[in-house]
Amino acid sequence: MTYFSEFNNYCVLVFSHKCPLLIIVLAREIIGIYKELFHAIEEQRLKKQEKN
Repeated sequence: MTYFSEFNNYCVLVFSHKCPLLIIVLAREIIGIYKELFHAIEEQRLKKQEKN
């Protein structure tokens, strides 16, 4: 239990220092994934329209 709390404190410490950077990086990753998904869905939709 003490090991976990030590680890937790370390995470909080690191996270508080690197939090803004981490959020920016994560946001970019998520936006990139959503863009790729959106393009894939659009392509599928266009292919279906062409078949019809």
